[in-house]
Amino acid sequence: LEWRVEGVEGEGEASFYDRRAEDLIQFVQHSQGVSRPANIGRARVRGAEVTLRGPAKGVLTLKGNYTFQQARDRSDIPHRRNKVLPNRPEHEGQGAGEVRVGRFRLAYHVAFEGGSFLDRANLRPAPSRVIHNAGVSATLIRPAKRTGVSRLKRDLDKIRGVLEQGRSDGRAHLARIDAL
Repeated sequence: LEWRVEGVEGEGEASFYDRRAEDLIQFVQHSQGVSRPANIGRARVRGAEVTLRGPAKGVLTLKGNYTFQQARDRSDIPHRRNKVLPNRPEHEGQGAGEVRVGRFRLAYHVAFEGGSFLDRANLRPAPSRVIHNAGVSATLIRPAKRTGVSRLKRDLDKIRGVLEQGRSDGRAHLARIDAL
């Protein structure tokens, strides 16, 4: 699925699934937060996923996805039949945006996971959660079309000089060089 609107283009996809398992093995949380594999037996997992992504005028890029799933225990044990499978939230989603202006890039990412259960009896709920990440990056040196060894060493010396001027305040710092 593709779409085009004046100044905006993008793509998307949708998928549907229906999985029936006879001997499903899944991690189940036991005492003190330790998970270990357990044979669930028969189970059915069905749902849908939608993904969209697209740039807008070369500066802004957006992407996101959403998953809806129903994961149920189909075993013959009466007190477990039709219970939600552990660690399988019904709703999950992610979204990200990125803005590029000159040498700078500003990025934001959000992930959502709906509530689920930690155990097969559905007695220990796991609350839903939202995780946010944001970052800023800058290109310090424009990459050359051909980078020889001497040019690369000179560029690394420039970056090292910039980083050594900063003071360490106990935070983590990352510098990365990507060679194309």
